[in-house]
Amino acid sequence: MKAILLALPRAQAAVQLKKVLVSASLPVTGMYGSGAEVLTAASALPDGVVICGRLPDLSPAQLAQMLPSGFDL
Repeated sequence: MKAILLALPRAQAAVQLKKVLVSASLPVTGMYGSGAEVLTAASALPDGVVICGRLPDLSPAQLAQMLPSGFDL
């Protein structure tokens, strides 16, 4: 199964979304508050899915362009 990375600026929102995903048997690999953190984590993984909101340093479109191959946004 692909890694699931949550990229949300509010930690509380990320925790709530993680609970929903885990209750549906979807493992969440990590929670991040900035695009830079997501890119660092993604570079260490072969593939995955990023669920994101508006981040302080990157727009979703910018993040999508910068993610390694094998990742979906």
